[in-house]
Amino acid sequence: MAAQGGNYCLFLSQLPIHFDPMDKVGGVFFDSYNNHVLCVQKNNTDVNVKGLDARDNFLLNIPAKGVVKTIKFSGGAHGTQRVLSIQRHSNSVEFVSVFSSS
Repeated sequence: MAAQGGNYCLFLSQLPIHFDPMDKVGGVFFDSYNNHVLCVQKNNTDVNVKGLDARDNFLLNIPAKGVVKTIKFSGGAHGTQRVLSIQRHSNSVEFVSVFSSS
């Protein structure tokens, strides 16, 4: 982490990943396996996914079932993530299919 003018940055690559400030989102999570930043909006149904490659940027809509504690994609080859794991409670994890198999 490096401080630049009072801002803190986590360097993942030479190209920065920009996302909304924490006061505008419900949570920001890093998926280290897929190198994605997942920004859960305050409504807890919209997830803005940003990756190191612009092709990895997209918006998801997830079921509204409460505050998201952590979220990440299943492992897999680049571009093959099909399942999103969402933890909202300490004793359970929800698995959501987010892409069709075609």
